[in-house]
This record gives sequence, structure tokens and C-alpha cells, in this order.
Amino acid sequence: MAKHEIYIRALEIGDYANINRWHKDEKVFSTITSNKYFISLARDKVWMEKLVLGGSNSMYWAICLKETDEMMGYMSLHNIDWRNRKSDVGGITIGREYQNLGLGLAAMDVVLQYIFNDLGLRKLFATYLESHPITWHAIKRFGYKEEILYRESIYKLGKYHNVIGASLLKKDYKTLEQQKASLKPNK
Repeated sequence: MAKHEIYIRALEIGDYANINRWHKDEKVFSTITSNKYFISLARDKVWMEKLVLGGSNSMYWAICLKETDEMMGYMSLHNIDWRNRKSDVGGITIGREYQNLGLGLAAMDVVLQYIFNDLGLRKLFATYLESHPITWHAIKRFGYKEEILYRESIYKLGKYHNVIGASLLKKDYKTLEQQKASLKPNK
């Protein structure tokens, strides 16, 4: 697998087509806590226009490959509480063609650095489907701790699913980053 470099940028109105495609993708849908909605391309465009042009207490970023500038996914923060320096993570959505390449982990690293270093937040909350342990294995690498089980909270694919709530403190993330840096060979 080739090493890909990732960067984030603000979403643009033209990104609505990619996001609409990912909303319709059953494989992508099966891994996230959102319910399924049939959303037209026109509706996603209107949503994107409001998102890009209006202010809110949410932030959305496109996740792109440096070598091609191609958008491979997106991520968001919701319910940003600037006073208490915390937010809910909307999750990372990665297009099917980019899954299982380690790109989600690379994207999460870039986004977490931005959230903690540039935005100055100190705590993040995330939820994930208990039936999708890959998410837990990914986020615990960054220092997330499980906090709560929401039993049978999401109905999708014909049954109710448990949802796990986890959080990440900036200090825990920084400690892990320092440990990783100390393991790298000196050049």
C-alpha cells in the first residue's frame, strides 16, 4: 500500500455530489450511526449551500489526497461549545474506493491536530455502532475512552443497534502523540 498524504479544507458547494453519492452507498451507510434517508441531489445541494454560506455551531471539512486534490471523504464537528472547549464529532465518512487503505486513520490524525492545536478545543465526544468494532479499534489509537452504552438506540438494516459513546481529552491525545514521537528512530 502506498503512503498517501492527506489534507483538509473547507467544504465547497460543489462537494455536494460526492456527499450525495456516499449517502446512497449501502456499504458506507452500514458503518455509521445515521439513519437512512433518501436524499435527492438537489436537496443535498441546497443543504451544502446553507452549510457553506451560513454560520452555525458546526464545522465540516473535506478530506483530500495531496497528490491529486481529490476529495476522498469528509468530517464534521457539531454542537461546538466554545466556552467549555468541547464538541461532538460527526464522524469521518470515507468513500468506498478509499476504505481499508489506512486513509481514515491518516485523516483523523490531521483533523485531531487541527481541532486541538488550531481550534483550541479540549474535549471531543463521539458515538459509534457497537456492531462496527473497526471504529472502536481506530479511535482508541488516538486516546478515546468509552464512556457509555446507549442500548438499542439506532434502528437500521431491520433491527435496533447499540451505540457506544466515547470521549477524547486533549491531554490524552497529546500524551499519546508524545509516546509515538519517542518511539520514532532519530534521524
